[in-house]
Amino acid sequence: MVHIRFQEALYNSVLIIATGLYNKTYLQRYFPQAQMSRYVETRGEMPPHHEQCIKRNWAYIKAEIDVMFLVNSLVATRTLYVEDVDSVLSCKTKEDRNHCFLEILLQRGKGAFDGFIAALDTCEYYNVSQKLKEDCKEKACIQDN
Repeated sequence: MVHIRFQEALYNSVLIIATGLYNKTYLQRYFPQAQMSRYVETRGEMPPHHEQCIKRNWAYIKAEIDVMFLVNSLVATRTLYVEDVDSVLSCKTKEDRNHCFLEILLQRGKGAFDGFIAALDTCEYYNVSQKLKEDCKEKACIQDN
């Protein structure tokens, strides 16, 4: 469940981000849980175990989240850039937006998975976050044996 305060801020925040008028101070003020420089700074391939975790849970993620509510946190953790947000927001349906987002996420580098998990937690998608963490941990344990 998303807080009403967050929903009220979402409309203005998406407009600010989509037009490129956001800055680090703004994002830190409204999303203090997100640590700006901790996650993603570059593009590139995601580590294979994280990529496989997302692919195994692809349908579940698409069904459970609405990336519109995650956009601000994803930008704050630098998991998405403004041009990525524009691509995602240009899709007409929730399913298309989520699909576009997941395709972009897989190309966001080694810190993208952690940034995505942080955004899920910030936006109270705890069930999705927990499922991804458990799946990733479970598969890592199996690979270690």
